[in-house]
Amino acid sequence: KEKLGDVSFSYRLRYQSGVSNLEKSDAWYDYSNTIRNKLSASTKLFKKTEGWVSGELFSSKNAEDSFEITDWRMKFGVERKIKKRQYLDLGFMVQRELSSNNPVTEYVLLLGYTIQLKGKVFKKKKGDSKTEESVVD
Repeated sequence: KEKLGDVSFSYRLRYQSGVSNLEKSDAWYDYSNTIRNKLSASTKLFKKTEGWVSGELFSSKNAEDSFEITDWRMKFGVERKIKKRQYLDLGFMVQRELSSNNPVTEYVLLLGYTIQLKGKVFKKKKGDSKTEESVVD
C-alpha cells in the first residue's frame, strides 16, 4: 500500500488453485490454477464518503504450460459511513474473457454492508486453559 497525496494505492498478487471434475468449455486453459494481479486506488470524496476503483488481470495456464492473460475485471464505486463502524458500498463491475472465440462480458451491480466489530468476541472462561481469547478489530 502507498499513499500519493490524497489517493491511496494498493497492489495484490494472488495465486488461486482449485480442483474440479466439471467439464471445461475451453480445454486449452487450466482455470483451476490462476494468477491474479489487482491494482486498487481510493480517495476521500467528501465527508464520510470514499470513492474507489480497481482493475484485475487473470492469468491461467495454456496448452504450452505457460501462463497467459485470460480475463480482466474493472470495479468502481463509493463507500459511505452510515453510523459508527457501519458502512454502505455501492459499485459496478465489468468482467470480460479474453481467451475465448466468443468472449463473455459480465456486468454486475455491487451492493455491500459492512459492520466492524470491536472488542472481545470470545471471552476466556475462568479455569479453562483450552479456551483462547480472540479479538476482532
